[in-house]
Amino acid sequence: VGSRPAKYKFDLADFAAYETLRDSFLLARPQGRRALCYGGIIARLARETLPNSVVFPGPSQSALQGDYEAFTDHVGSLVDDTLPEDVLDFICGAYEVGTGIGDQIAIRSWFPRYNTWDGSGLNVGHWNDECEEWYLKRRDEILAGKTKPLSGNEWRQKLRMTRHAPKLVFQMNKAALSFL
Repeated sequence: VGSRPAKYKFDLADFAAYETLRDSFLLARPQGRRALCYGGIIARLARETLPNSVVFPGPSQSALQGDYEAFTDHVGSLVDDTLPEDVLDFICGAYEVGTGIGDQIAIRSWFPRYNTWDGSGLNVGHWNDECEEWYLKRRDEILAGKTKPLSGNEWRQKLRMTRHAPKLVFQMNKAALSFL
């Protein structure tokens, strides 16, 4: 979303600006449709702005003309619009924040970055009631001014839940692929 100096105090105006920028971006670009298909926290944030029906037209012309991400399995290959890491971070409300140690920066975000979410105890392969409850609580805390963007370490601690969930998801996906 941008950068902030060391010891910057985030407030509700920062969150409102992030939401406005995120929503404008998702509405104006094919990455919005792709974000809905991405799953996890990325899809949930995209659902704040986009109806599920935007996925129906499929990949954009730019994806079909070479700017794509390919997915291959034993059935064949599919292409879709790309979601580079900087776009994923932007969707999660990530900022570069000075640490006060030279030019060193830390990444802080309103919502966990996609890779942190993927390794969390909430990632069980689909968005469930527990995920939605967590999301709504986090959003309420932000809107009440009770929290700020968190670092990767803070997110990992907050989302620890159970360490077995990511392993379970991996094994379920492995079993599902062998079934297909």
